[in-house]
Amino acid sequence: MPVKHIFWPLVRQDFKWQHKSDRVRMSRPWRIAYAIAITMVIVGLTTYGSLVGHTLISAAWYIVLSLPWIAFGTSIASVKHEWKNGTVGWWLSLPISRLQLLTSKFVAALFRVVLIGCGLYCVIGVLGLYTMALQGPFHTDVAGQFLLTGVQWVMLAMAAAPFASAFGMLFVIARSSKVRPAVPLIWIIFVAIWWVAFSQISRFIQTGYRRDTHALYLNLSPNLVYLLLASWILAYLLIRVAARVLDRHLTL
Repeated sequence: MPVKHIFWPLVRQDFKWQHKSDRVRMSRPWRIAYAIAITMVIVGLTTYGSLVGHTLISAAWYIVLSLPWIAFGTSIASVKHEWKNGTVGWWLSLPISRLQLLTSKFVAALFRVVLIGCGLYCVIGVLGLYTMALQGPFHTDVAGQFLLTGVQWVMLAMAAAPFASAFGMLFVIARSSKVRPAVPLIWIIFVAIWWVAFSQISRFIQTGYRRDTHALYLNLSPNLVYLLLASWILAYLLIRVAARVLDRHLTL
């Protein structure tokens, strides 16, 4: 069977698995009840903060910086699922390379992160516009700048998602292989790369606070594309290393 006839079904399966696993322990009525309760709490707190004083709602965009860690966690869960569900033997017996097996999980994880990022953007965006309407007067130019700043924050967070996702897969595979003693070293390398990235990112972004609109702003340099390119290159190298470990050093 051609590889393309296997690869994308695997991506869809990994993407759907994440949604199904979330429904295993909670029925639909309870999920709806929790969603309504959380929504009421968020809206209530937002309303209270807006009426009492000026709420720096634009600071909520910092929440999207959790997207790389979500990518890291979902990649780990996706690979561990094969062991936990007892399907690792079937997974490894599929007629495609180890690199393609891991790439399918990598793509599915990024799809999930994009979906979550869009969800966060919509929630924060709606709350931000709601806050502006309560505090008044509502200015469309300020609202537009607020939403544009959110897009930039999401793009900035998503730039690190490929590297974080690929490292998550390498980490969990290394723990299940003969190279497990090297896991602390892998973590040291990961932290070092992360520290270098954050120490350099200040060269490509400009943040500030506008007193007239009580809003944070963010300007991204076009040179940030180099960090994005580096993230994808590192992700590719990590996936290749993980595929090699999966092929030669795995212990079932």
